[in-house]
Amino acid sequence: MSKGGVADLGGARQPTDAELVDATFPKSTVPTNELQKSFFRAGHAHAGVLVILGLVASLYVDLTGLILLAAILMPAGFFLSVIGRDPRRPNGFSVLIWCGAAALTVGVTGAGIGLLTV
Repeated sequence: MSKGGVADLGGARQPTDAELVDATFPKSTVPTNELQKSFFRAGHAHAGVLVILGLVASLYVDLTGLILLAAILMPAGFFLSVIGRDPRRPNGFSVLIWCGAAALTVGVTGAGIGLLTV
């Protein structure tokens, strides 16, 4: 040990924080195009927002199952509709996005009616 409790590395250079992060979390070797990046971003955003909405709504109303179903269907549609190598447009799995939107509409409407009638 050298001064101040810092280990002596025998002349070796200490790695920078960026080097440690890169070694711990290597960059993906799977190339993605802009469509995939935007759909993956949208899938993560919808998953987070809809789960929080479903959990908060469940504090007040018991009719939140459809909101949580939407939190599964919509992100799944975003992720699965752009799988594959360099897709140019979303595939048939994009119907899950619309199914999730329908479930969300019915779930939020039901939760709103439930709140008003309590």
